[in-house]
Amino acid sequence: MAPAEPRVGIVTGEAAPELTEDGQALLAALQEMGVDAVPVQWTADHGWSEYEALLVRSCWGYPDQIERFREWIETVADADVRVFNPVDCLRWNHHKFYMRDLARRGVAVIETAFLDRTADRTPAAVAADRGWSQAVRKPAVGTSSEEVSRFSPSDPPTEPLDGDVLVQRFAPEIADGERSLVFIAGEFSHSWLSIPDADDFRSHNQFGGRTKPFDPPAGILDDARDVLTAAADELDRSSDDLLYARVDGVDRDGRLLLLELELIEPYLGLQRGDAVERFASALTERL
Repeated sequence: MAPAEPRVGIVTGEAAPELTEDGQALLAALQEMGVDAVPVQWTADHGWSEYEALLVRSCWGYPDQIERFREWIETVADADVRVFNPVDCLRWNHHKFYMRDLARRGVAVIETAFLDRTADRTPAAVAADRGWSQAVRKPAVGTSSEEVSRFSPSDPPTEPLDGDVLVQRFAPEIADGERSLVFIAGEFSHSWLSIPDADDFRSHNQFGGRTKPFDPPAGILDDARDVLTAAADELDRSSDDLLYARVDGVDRDGRLLLLELELIEPYLGLQRGDAVERFASALTERL
């Protein structure tokens, strides 16, 4: 009797129940390699132990159900199933205060103030105290640049965000594009440059951002590798334990200034070159 095909659930959300284009390409590649891969929504009622592995991908929208998402993380942690990226990574990376941990490990991060929900100081007051003429506030739990805004300390007060907040000094280098470097199993795979619309600072495509090819110079690539190493050290893991990662930053004087490290549900651009085949191979090697 032939051995059973490994069963893998590709975890998605209500916004992409049949997966994204990236996810569908990955699904096809896994099936061609003999893996019984299926899309599965994290919000559905499943016996998660029926899968050999769960691959977390397009679970967008979890910030709107954050307590439910945290419960789901603990549910799959208790199930007899492997999760990629691992559950300790999901716990750490879903809240952007991970940036503080990376800064402590020597990563060059954008200048950031971390305000928990009990803070009695406003983002404007923090920016003014630090002498920032322009700043950005973003929710500590959020995706796709939702509720991210740019402001000046002298602007009229705005509605406060619900929850913990990051206040970051505005990086004018964003006008030249956000560098996104993708790693598969700890190895650099590919990259691109996201250019914000002339009337916005956010590089996400839903705000008019556009992408173009980008070949990272040695200094930028080395810095991105250092980010991944620092994250792995923080999690007491090796870099290749992280099946996928996307390092986002801007170029400041030839070095990478980190904006975010995406380890849960980032767009990975897997249809660039042979990335989808390499990703599928890296996953099957772990089954």
